[in-house]
Amino acid sequence: LIKIKKERKMTDKKSIIQSIIYNLAMFVFSFSIMAIETLYVHKLLIITNYLTATFVISIAMISIAFGSFISFYLARFNSYIIMLVAALLYTATIPLSYYNIINIGYFQYPYLLILPFMFAAIIVSLLFSKANSYKIYFGNLAASALGVIFPIFAVNPYKSEDVMIMLMFFPAVFILVLALGFRNILAKAATAVIAIVLIYGTSVILMNNLKLPEVLT
Repeated sequence: LIKIKKERKMTDKKSIIQSIIYNLAMFVFSFSIMAIETLYVHKLLIITNYLTATFVISIAMISIAFGSFISFYLARFNSYIIMLVAALLYTATIPLSYYNIINIGYFQYPYLLILPFMFAAIIVSLLFSKANSYKIYFGNLAASALGVIFPIFAVNPYKSEDVMIMLMFFPAVFILVLALGFRNILAKAATAVIAIVLIYGTSVILMNNLKLPEVLT
């Protein structure tokens, strides 16, 4: 009886951690998809024209569909590993997609612009098949709404480049929380180290970017 109680406590603890990870992942990446899409439309409205700017919406929808298709085949594997790899690739491709935005005239096809939406969609689609549907749907809708609102207010006091760096910070925090879900101590430690390095690096870049330019003497 004592053994059964201990196993039940461990199972309950595991399910709570898993629920936190799944809901946080849904919030972070649903928020990020809409925030990046809004940010890139805003940026293209400045450097190009309305038609080119709205082209981002089509790219995002196609990328999300492609990411969902990939997620269907990846669902049979360990969900934590899939989310870790996808989150790292998502974070890495944000600067690449931004490079595509500011050099939109030199790219015949927006290859790099597709990537962050695709990797975020892999995680979101995976969660729809793994987690509690009611909580996940609510998290998806709430986070998507906030993701649209966030850039509207953020690009006023900050540059769009700074907002992009802020959006790289959220997945790094998620990866740190994700480390709690791994049973293997080595995997847990490695994931935590990666997350801390990302958080520190993103924070340093953001702080340096927010500094006022020094007066030339």
